[in-house]
Amino acid sequence: MGLKFYVGEMQRQAAEAARMSNEANQAVAQLQDSISHFLSAPLSGKAYDSAKSYFSVVYTPLCRSALMTGEAMQQAHKRLVTEYQSSVSGIDTDEDQIQSQIEQLEQLKRNLEHQMQVSKNFQPSLER
Repeated sequence: MGLKFYVGEMQRQAAEAARMSNEANQAVAQLQDSISHFLSAPLSGKAYDSAKSYFSVVYTPLCRSALMTGEAMQQAHKRLVTEYQSSVSGIDTDEDQIQSQIEQLEQLKRNLEHQMQVSKNFQPSLER
């Protein structure tokens, strides 16, 4: 079982990754909004101060990293399809099918070489 690469499928996956990333970005933006409201709320006391500190130190960078991860995922999907098409092929690739075609062509080559040899043996004048 060899490598199979379907360009259309990869393009659909890239589009789906972009859609999921956009949805995640919207959810993260809502989370950031909620965190911002919580951090700016006029709440006080040790428990609130501790919670605000925790949200500021943990959730704010976590939101940024989620956004960056989504962007990296989108770029990686786009780059995979683009680089494959530019360096390999713009069409689907099935390694087993290609290997089978190579074997058929090699067999054809051997048959032609054999026929040429047989022809030379029967008609030496064909040699150059």
